[in-house]
Amino acid sequence: MISVVLAVFALNQRAAEVAPKYTPQAFFPGFASDLNKATRIHIESKKNGAFNVDFEPEKGWVLPDRSNYPASFEEVRKTLVGLAALQTIEPKTSRANWLPYIDLDAPPKGNGILITVRDGQNHTLASLIVGKSES
Repeated sequence: MISVVLAVFALNQRAAEVAPKYTPQAFFPGFASDLNKATRIHIESKKNGAFNVDFEPEKGWVLPDRSNYPASFEEVRKTLVGLAALQTIEPKTSRANWLPYIDLDAPPKGNGILITVRDGQNHTLASLIVGKSES
């Protein structure tokens, strides 16, 4: 019994030694310092189409396609801060032909959800396609 436990422990140690090490990194380096420059969040998906959330200095965050209906500041803040804090965990695939299987193909044809943040000069501050959360 003890030899079985030791064998399992030895195999786990060996697997840990040969497993590639991956260091998490900021997904959008420098984006946290640019949060106050964000003036538009564009969200697009196959299922729900596309919409924008724009910052209007006199009104705050609004939905321009809905007659400038006020957007929830808390939801906008969570989205922007969440993107700024986003870190890579581990690579899932480097093969572009596998991206549709994890919903990382761009809308409108693909099933991914495109999120793009732009500044007042329409420069992209952050952009990503969100796919499946489980493997």
